[in-house]
Amino acid sequence: TALMAYENKGHVREAETEAQMVSLLARDYVEKIKNNPTHSGVVLTSTNNTRLALNKEIREQLQVNGLLNEDSVQHQGKGFALGERIIFLTNDRHQFHVKSSSGDFAVKNGTQGTIESIEPILIAEEKRDRNGQVISLKEMSSQLTVRISDNEMVTFTLSDYKDIDHAYAL
Repeated sequence: TALMAYENKGHVREAETEAQMVSLLARDYVEKIKNNPTHSGVVLTSTNNTRLALNKEIREQLQVNGLLNEDSVQHQGKGFALGERIIFLTNDRHQFHVKSSSGDFAVKNGTQGTIESIEPILIAEEKRDRNGQVISLKEMSSQLTVRISDNEMVTFTLSDYKDIDHAYAL
């Protein structure tokens, strides 16, 4: 069977608990990064809970080993750092929120990339209250630039496009 072929090559291991499995997979992922810094592999999971646990553990181990910067921004309860592998979770086919460097690329659910820069940004907006008075609203956000490929980058603010997540485990 297909699984036996993987087992014969030493690619199948057993863990007694899910926590052990998460730890082993995260350690293996980080070792691959140490040995090949351009490694862009991903761990495929069968449940969302396992994906969340693996992404958390992989990030922690990458940071402990100096392979991922400290978090630069918090977004929806998660830290994001320079060099972070992320995944876009909703389509922006018309580039309303995510602008591409070429002008030709639009992110889709599942597009992955690496954060190249994170800049704080002040977003100012004027609105009118029900009496017609102008109200000036200011909000701090972060502008992210993400490398999608060798020749494509995208830029967006977290206040305009919120649907990103870590992309070490999917």
